[in-house]
Amino acid sequence: MKVYISQRPPADDSYVAINDLGVLDILVEDSEATEIIVDNFLTKFPFSEIGGIVQKLASKLRSKGKIVFYQSEIDMICYQRSRSMIDLDRLNEILFAQGEIRSVLPVENLVDLLQSFGLTIRSKELHDTCQALIVATR
Repeated sequence: MKVYISQRPPADDSYVAINDLGVLDILVEDSEATEIIVDNFLTKFPFSEIGGIVQKLASKLRSKGKIVFYQSEIDMICYQRSRSMIDLDRLNEILFAQGEIRSVLPVENLVDLLQSFGLTIRSKELHDTCQALIVATR
């Protein structure tokens, strides 16, 4: 099973779309997912809940399964803003394009969380759009 977690629908219909974590346990058994894509979704939750959410997502991965995170990289955003590389309009566009946010999580903290739950980081990319792409496997 391939799962896409986001406020937006997936571009590929082969993914089960989830926009509410309340249905995750109903739709996906533990160790069932071969691939999970989390598209700018963690920011919808308070920072104090992120660890538990990442742990829950990791539990849904099958052995050799892959989880992919797309998210805004707050450290890069702050760096670029502090050096006037992006203006205030762009800052707000980056942070709030997906709607209301309740937290931010630097890439390195997400990497540490994933590793603490037994996942292996396969790739980590930072794009000039201030988006990060992290791929981890079980």
